[in-house]
Amino acid sequence: MLVEGMSVSEINTAIFRDVSIFLNSSTQKRIEHDYVERRKKMKIDRWDNYPVFTTVKSKTKNIWILRTERDHDVKSVKSTDNVSSSYLTYYHTPTGYRVFVPCRNNNLLVYNGHLFTRYRERMHLMVDDPITIIKLFFSNNFNKLVKEFDKDENGDFPFVSYEKEGYLLGKVQELPCKTKWFVHKTFIPISTANHQHIDTANNIKYETAKALLDFKLKYTDELSYQSKECCHMYGFLDKEITVDFLKLLIADMEKHN
Repeated sequence: MLVEGMSVSEINTAIFRDVSIFLNSSTQKRIEHDYVERRKKMKIDRWDNYPVFTTVKSKTKNIWILRTERDHDVKSVKSTDNVSSSYLTYYHTPTGYRVFVPCRNNNLLVYNGHLFTRYRERMHLMVDDPITIIKLFFSNNFNKLVKEFDKDENGDFPFVSYEKEGYLLGKVQELPCKTKWFVHKTFIPISTANHQHIDTANNIKYETAKALLDFKLKYTDELSYQSKECCHMYGFLDKEITVDFLKLLIADMEKHN
């Protein structure tokens, strides 16, 4: 069972052992099947991601939350093949729940308890239950794009993640057990962001636009549904995202830099 006093290596081992068991069991398949039926019953719009959170308990007594939603690369949800799932777990600390989201290569997204406190305060949420706050956060903010900066004096890499509701500030920690922890420390809503955060977001938009233009020119005239969602999130509101649109956007950004 995860507890605050565990070492980094122990936490990684415990988390990825649980995930491996879940992925090889029928639990996820059953939850995804129920999710598809729920969308049909409630007549959810096909473009709505509609994230649903299901609590499950591992044999090691860790509490997990399975986040299930429409896969970003599909037009609509017709079967479990059109569903995307991700896991998160947590343990309690003096500053609130610390949340872990496992990624590829045994890396972890880590969200400190302080972040959820600030999220509740700065989004003016009239909610006290910490698990409800965590679910609200992950309904709208799930590590979309990250801008990393140069290594600091502690050997970590500061980063800013630009999300739907604001900015997440943190550091990438390269750990002795050959893994990385992307530690998210606090949340700043878009409404109170300073010029540095806005400049970072604009830089992310610029880099995203250039990458999308390169993709369109080299491979296809049609963007994937995931790319269209990315465009919409970062303010590129032209649904078709044409080459001319991207060229004008990039030129305008370069003119103001």
